[in-house]
Amino acid sequence: MHPISTCAIVVLLSLGIHGCTAYNPDGFGGGYSDTPLAANRYRVDVRGNGVTSAGRVRTIALVRAADVTLQNGFQRFVILASNDAESRHLATLYPGEYRASTTGVGVITGPYGARQMTYTGTTRGTYQPPTQVQITKHRATFEILMLKSRDAGFEDGLDANQIIARYGKEVGR
Repeated sequence: MHPISTCAIVVLLSLGIHGCTAYNPDGFGGGYSDTPLAANRYRVDVRGNGVTSAGRVRTIALVRAADVTLQNGFQRFVILASNDAESRHLATLYPGEYRASTTGVGVITGPYGARQMTYTGTTRGTYQPPTQVQITKHRATFEILMLKSRDAGFEDGLDANQIIARYGKEVGR
């Protein structure tokens, strides 16, 4: 394995990242949180990890807004405000060491017959000088107004069931 590949794996594991941000409540690797603002208004916030694209973060926010809408007894919602943000951090990858041992068996033949020998070899060293890697984390925040069929603007709202049917599987809901 190439040293930079090894370093990348170490960084990802040290950050607790096992892939893209999942559709889960906010935790160490990102996720969503919701805040009630009124009986029919919520703020939905999704925080991605260092390997999650801005588009995926927005899609998770959209699905979460649809879930919050249905969980509160509404059918549709309107996004009143949205905010996308990103933060960039530098992570330093420090050099590591490696050691490898090899054991083998060989047969040596000569004028006095054959002789079996066992040999062992050890290799040690270091790889990669310290390297800095930029990690970008995306965030999406929606403020939503949830609607029932009798509410003004219902026809213009996003259908929560359709959003979940279209994007739910994509984000692992």
